[in-house]
Amino acid sequence: MSMYAPGDEELLWALLEYRVLTSGQLAWLTGRSTAVIRRRMRKHLVSEAGVVRALIGARTDQKAYCLSKVGFAAMAQRAGLQPSQMPFSAKPPTGPASPFFRHMKLSNDIWIFFRRACQEPQSPVQLTLAIPEWEMSPDPTKRRSKKPWERFLISERLEDLSDPGRSHVLRPDLLLIFKTRQEPMVYVATYLEADRATVSVRGVIMQKLLVYWHLFLRRGFERHGAQGMRVLFVVGNTRTDQRVRSVQAALVEFCRQKAPDHEHFVQQRLEAVSPEARERLARRLQPMSAFAGCFRFARRQNLNETNILRGQVWQDGRGQQMAFFRGQTAADDPKTAPSPAPKDPESTQTVPVATERSTEPGPPTPRGLCEFDQTAEDPSRSKTGANSHDVPPSI
Repeated sequence: MSMYAPGDEELLWALLEYRVLTSGQLAWLTGRSTAVIRRRMRKHLVSEAGVVRALIGARTDQKAYCLSKVGFAAMAQRAGLQPSQMPFSAKPPTGPASPFFRHMKLSNDIWIFFRRACQEPQSPVQLTLAIPEWEMSPDPTKRRSKKPWERFLISERLEDLSDPGRSHVLRPDLLLIFKTRQEPMVYVATYLEADRATVSVRGVIMQKLLVYWHLFLRRGFERHGAQGMRVLFVVGNTRTDQRVRSVQAALVEFCRQKAPDHEHFVQQRLEAVSPEARERLARRLQPMSAFAGCFRFARRQNLNETNILRGQVWQDGRGQQMAFFRGQTAADDPKTAPSPAPKDPESTQTVPVATERSTEPGPPTPRGLCEFDQTAEDPSRSKTGANSHDVPPSI
């Protein structure tokens, strides 16, 4: 890899981490212009070195790139891994015109916005871990399995609470783990559903709500070391709020239907434990209203890196405007109104540069190739102040 300039390596590490990126997304991540990125890709990384593959789409689509088979093998060696241990296969994904690509682009947009927002020195939260839906298990046996809950890291199989013979499969588009700076021992698992309005609300969306309900009752988010959960529905490919309203209405209807079952399950669990343990368990088995409060909804066009954390660009299930993170005063949050997403980096407008960006790209950690560095903890803060089942109301 020494034959590449530091800027080249930065592009290659980004493609390894995100799998597929447009020239605009690479511009957001690196702070360079799209013209410079396209020129470097075309003249060196694609044609001369052959380590990057350009994905061909319509003339109006942004240029998109992924690692070629040569680049895949080179980056595996650079990361100290066998090709079979890489987070995804060497088979290139489909082009920009495919639904799979557009779905991945929407998911990567949100991932990049959260990442850049959390890199700001004044950010109230840290993004400590990100796992996309396509990241596979490092276990070679599981990677060959056709069962998604064995093959993919963030997929789970949840047994139905009322019918043990049934099971539900959870496979979100992205899992983000956040940690608040005020409560450094509290982690929140955030599941992203990138919705392009291509599936039925009454069918697919209601089934997703059912799966998340089982996850909530079983506290499945604790598998990732989290004490709470959020579910983000980000709608793309729409020009109105109708899709958001439809999914919100589905959530309200689902909670109304399942409220008796929820209460029955909670009472059943409480009656099964001793009186001494009942109070603590009651705090863990939260009511249906707490489940509904886990959800946030937004349209992709209203989100960008400056407002995604603290701007009033999200809605709850009843359409009330709110921020993803509420742990600040109005004076701390000058951008509370929904603002348009940054202009497409394919244009000639300047792309904002990250406040802090390493000029020395390096390999991700061996556990997964999508982990982020954490800033050092303030030694003056107590690390024992949060109970394992308490999540601060700010997030």
